[in-house]
Amino acid sequence: MPLQYEGRKHLSDVEAGYFSFGTTSAVEYSFATVGVEGTGTMEPIGTPLVYDATASAFVPYLAQDISAVTASSLPDGVSPVAVSMGEATGLGVNTADISLSSTPVDVKVMWRAGAVKDGGIEWGSVTAPNQALFRQALEAQGIAVVESAADANPEFYTA
Repeated sequence: MPLQYEGRKHLSDVEAGYFSFGTTSAVEYSFATVGVEGTGTMEPIGTPLVYDATASAFVPYLAQDISAVTASSLPDGVSPVAVSMGEATGLGVNTADISLSSTPVDVKVMWRAGAVKDGGIEWGSVTAPNQALFRQALEAQGIAVVESAADANPEFYTA
């Protein structure tokens, strides 16, 4: 009987691809390290984030007005959203949930030129209409949102 891993989330549970320029040139083109603040805890991989100008940091997305964000701490200075991809120590690092407070905690995020799996995003209590708005913002930044297949039926051919 196969075993199913039920530990912490892996990068491959969320990340579906990214611009290979970063890999071949040792440049984190699709990724950045940003400060995240808020209350409670968050999953280091797969949390949707939006920039909060009042806090000068990213916060977990719930229903904030993404269109009102006019600047951010991302390298381009304007992209309003990102998806967490690991603790500050590296992409895919997920040793424990991150405790949030009014002091920003550094987190690795994907913010452009990539693809994420919709089923891997930690939506929590985000409503369906707000999820759609966040997906649109990701798409505007060049991040494709890949839907999970409803059904996968393998077919085998013999010669």
